[in-house]
Amino acid sequence: NRSRVTSFSSKAVIILIGCVLAVALGAGLLILMRANDPSDEIVRLQSMMQSLSEVTSLGSSNAKSPDVIKLATDASILVNGDISTLKTALLSTTISPNQTITSTEKAANKRLITELKAAATDARFDASFVPALSTQLEATQRQVAIVRDKTGKPMIKAALTTINDHLTSLLASLQTITL
Repeated sequence: NRSRVTSFSSKAVIILIGCVLAVALGAGLLILMRANDPSDEIVRLQSMMQSLSEVTSLGSSNAKSPDVIKLATDASILVNGDISTLKTALLSTTISPNQTITSTEKAANKRLITELKAAATDARFDASFVPALSTQLEATQRQVAIVRDKTGKPMIKAALTTINDHLTSLLASLQTITL
C-alpha cells in the first residue's frame, strides 16, 4: 500500500515539474517573439515621419534662403512620399498603416514648431530650421535602422531601404548649406 502512495507521489511530482517547465517554455517563447516584434517601433517611426512632414512643410513656407527653401521643399516631397511607401508596405501586415502621431512625438513636435514659428517672426528661421531638420533626419534614420533590424517582411525592408536612402540624401544636402 505504501509503495502505491510513493509511486503516485513520484508520478504527480514528475507531471507537476513537466507542467511548470511547459509553462515556463511557453512564456519564454512569448517574450522572445514580442522582443522581435517591430510593431511598436514602426508606430514610432510613423509618428516621427509625420512630425518630420510637418516641420518640412513649415520650412517650405518660412525659409528665406533659396538653398533652404529647395531643401525644405525636396524634404517635404520625399518624406510625404516615404510616408505613403511605408503605408503601402504595412498593408501586408497586421499593423495599421494609418497610425496617428503619438503623444510623445506630438509634444516634442509642438515645441519644435513653436520654436520655429518664433524664429520666423524674428527673421532667424533658416538658422533655426537647418539644425532642427538635421536632428530630426538623424533621429528618423536611427529609427529606420531599428525597424529594419527587427522586421523580417521583405516589403517593409524595401520601403525602409528607400526611406533610408532619401534620409541619407537629405542629410548630405544639409551639409552643403551655408547660412
